[in-house]
Amino acid sequence: MSSDDLETMRAETARLIMGWTAVELPWAYDGVTSVWHTSDSNPVMTVHSWQPDRNDVQNMQVLDRMTDLGFELVMTVRDESTSVQFRRGSRALARCENEDRRIAVLSAALAATKCSVE
Repeated sequence: MSSDDLETMRAETARLIMGWTAVELPWAYDGVTSVWHTSDSNPVMTVHSWQPDRNDVQNMQVLDRMTDLGFELVMTVRDESTSVQFRRGSRALARCENEDRRIAVLSAALAATKCSVE
């Protein structure tokens, strides 16, 4: 997965799953930085710091948010890959498999979120 693809995945996860928006704030004299904010305008972290594809705690935050949204998770971890499926009730919405378990979780979560909106 390219670095551009990862950046897109991170941003979509923040917006579509976590419900955050990026707000630019003045930073260090003449700079500006983007910060993720919750729907009630509370800052969460800088956009650069949100890396659920690398950070286990952030990846678990995505899983927690998915369960808060009413999704169920089925995960199969093998030596060579991880398979992740999100369901809502008896309906399977998305299944993704990847060598990297974090990527599998994020890909399946985004696919499930997009399926449930359609």
